[in-house]
Amino acid sequence: PFSFTQRTTHLATSPPEGFNATFQQRYWLDLARYSKGQPVLLVDAADKPGEETVRLIEQGIVSHIADEVEAAIVVLEQRYYGRSFVTNNLSTASLQFLNTDEAIADMAYFSEHFPYKQHWELDTSVLPANAPWISYGHWIAGTKAALLRKMYPNQLWGAIASSAPLLAIQNVWQYLEAIRLQADPLCMQVVTTVVADVDDEIDRAGLNDDGEIIITEPLARYREMFNLSTEKTVRDFMNQVATPLGLWQRRSWDERQEDNRAWEYFCANLTRGITLEEEIDDQISAVEQQNKAVFHSRAMDNYAYYIRHYLAVGHQRPDMSQLSQPQDDEVFPLGEIRRNRTESQKTELGQVWRLWYWQACTEWGYFSAAEPYPLPATLSRSLSEFYLTEVCRFAFDFPDDYLVTVDRINKHGGVTLHAPRLLFVNGEDDPWLYVTAHSPLAGDMRTKLGDGYLLRQGGFANDRTALSRLADEPVEIRLVHEEEIKAVKEWVAEWKLQ
Repeated sequence: PFSFTQRTTHLATSPPEGFNATFQQRYWLDLARYSKGQPVLLVDAADKPGEETVRLIEQGIVSHIADEVEAAIVVLEQRYYGRSFVTNNLSTASLQFLNTDEAIADMAYFSEHFPYKQHWELDTSVLPANAPWISYGHWIAGTKAALLRKMYPNQLWGAIASSAPLLAIQNVWQYLEAIRLQADPLCMQVVTTVVADVDDEIDRAGLNDDGEIIITEPLARYREMFNLSTEKTVRDFMNQVATPLGLWQRRSWDERQEDNRAWEYFCANLTRGITLEEEIDDQISAVEQQNKAVFHSRAMDNYAYYIRHYLAVGHQRPDMSQLSQPQDDEVFPLGEIRRNRTESQKTELGQVWRLWYWQACTEWGYFSAAEPYPLPATLSRSLSEFYLTEVCRFAFDFPDDYLVTVDRINKHGGVTLHAPRLLFVNGEDDPWLYVTAHSPLAGDMRTKLGDGYLLRQGGFANDRTALSRLADEPVEIRLVHEEEIKAVKEWVAEWKLQ
């Protein structure tokens, strides 16, 4: 990677005492397809070290777009992540410049002051005044691409935003509800049955003087069945039970992607020996009552069996030293924070798990509590919003009554955000769909977009990877890839006509 001297703050006159005026921001440059005067494809690494994005590009749609328009590819690492250190620790005070507005301003400043002199192959023709800069990103990187296009149109000519969340919400229970509605009905019936049965026992157990759920004999038995007796509280136990729900987001058409079939394995285990015929309504005979009991018993046994083996084959509860790169789709090991509160307050640079959670706690939210009544719950209702946000209070010393400042994100327009030459790509089965440009909240804006593509049965960022031959891809994926390439070629042609 190369290094760029970036401003510590673009939004304040100068950084406060204790901060340097600048920091070194890493970037990667690929000129293998580049021809002078052609576009620059800017890819933001968002909440991961830059190396991970570089690896993804090698088997992704960005390389195909670059081939078609003879573009340079630039990967920019986000401030604080990877080795783009802004400060020498990750204390609450040191993290004050980790926010989306500063990170987007980084991208604009970087493009405008791109250090072409460091690269003998380049000259001023690569700057945004002389060549179209176009950004592609998925997840938060997609959000940043969209906001960069909206906020800094002179620096960014076009953008493709894949599965990009545009609406920040403290409690995004709709994420779990999307999984319940889209996944295999029998599999979800097992999940909601197990959660309801444990929650019924939790309601009977009551609370002790510390506000913790009393561990009754049935709850202790459930905990032992799941091999989670090390979880000291019932809430921590049920939080671990919910961990596999994050596998829904990892589904992919691309066999090369890790865990792309993990959800199928999860549901196959949960539904083993169970049929929909055993699912019985409330008005039941004695025989039907027995069948219902069998369903509940098998559901609990199957879920417990899966968790025992899931935790035994590489998905063990991580210790604090292993929390370096939490995935955006994983349930945070809050029980570990509660067990190791002193450890959770360490602030050296190696504690990089603090980075995304700082952003979640201060501007994004995305803590998923159970679906509200009367909807069936895929997550224990004992895992309240207050419980799920304990990481913010434990790690950053936020007060009990704090709220995530979601207006920092939503001030830009939320799900109705739009701009010329901005293409949104989403999937019908993406659990984040509710907070994207194709959200039902967008109303008529969805029909006004004209610059959006909704993948039928598509999942989270399913367009980001591509085969070396697009013709070998599933039809729906190939079509969206062709649309993305077509859009960029049209944007480049439009640039040359201006």
